Formats: sequence, structure tokens, C-alpha cells
Amino acid sequence: NAHPNIAPYGVFEAGDGYLILAAGTPKLWTALCLALDAHWMEHDPRFATNGDRVVNRSALTETLNGILAERERAYWLERLDRGGLPCAPILDVAQALSHPQLLHREMIVEQEHPTAGTIHSVGNPILFSQTQVSYRRPPPRLGEHTDQVLQWLGYGRDEIDRLSQEGAI
Repeated sequence: NAHPNIAPYGVFEAGDGYLILAAGTPKLWTALCLALDAHWMEHDPRFATNGDRVVNRSALTETLNGILAERERAYWLERLDRGGLPCAPILDVAQALSHPQLLHREMIVEQEHPTAGTIHSVGNPILFSQTQVSYRRPPPRLGEHTDQVLQWLGYGRDEIDRLSQEGAI
């Protein structure tokens, strides 16, 4: 996730979770030092320029993670955002699927699956004001459409049976 030519630019660990942060310009670097109450970093020769920060990326990452570990992610995200820094939380699957924006856009679709029962899946991200998306089928079971796909590709019934007997499909 790190940018090869910009530092800091990547994933960092706060006290209770991960966040992504980018400070690729001198102005953003100064803003980051201010947001972290780490003015001393601006004068550290290892971090003086972006080139220095790239060369010393591991020391920079260790330093930033040490500072960020002192507080919760929400605290840092609020400060970083207020400072105009590009940043965001990194969410786990449960957090992402319960995110207010995802729920507002009705992106979680509930369906009945023939073997799994009631399932929840991610919906179509393209929404139109006058055309509703419909979900007519649940996700397929493993191999459910193998025969149809192979027939569409030109395989005959005998060849499909042979492939199945050989364990290829």
C-alpha cells in the first residue's frame, strides 16, 4: 500500500486500528507534523525532504506508528482531517458492511440461497433514480453452471462427461 516515491503514504497503525494517510507535499508534511504535535520531525534530517523520508521510510513508519499508537484512530482521523491531510480508516469486513454510507445506499442485499439459507451480499453499486435493480438469483453454488458454460464454449456432452470423470471439472 505504500507509494514507492512518496513518504509517508500508506497504512499506519493507531491505538485501536489501521488508517491510511498521505503527506506527499512539503505543505502536507508540515500539516502532518502539526496534527501529530510532532514539530521536531520537521527538523529531523532523516525526514527533511520527501526524498529523505523515502530513503528512511522504515524509520519514518516506525516513528509515525509510535505516535499514532498513543491514541485511538478516531482521534487521529479527526485531527488529520482538520489539518487537510488525505486520510481514512481502514475497515475490516464487518465495519465496511455496516458503514452508514453503504447502508444508506442499500448496498447490502438479502437473498435466500438454496444451500446456505439467508445470505447477505454486496449489491450493484450503480443506482438509478427511476430504474430499480432487481436481484433474481443468489450467487451460484460451486460448479453450478459448469455444463452450461462449457456447452456455450462448444464442448459436447461426451467431452464434458469425460472431463468430469477425469476430475478436471
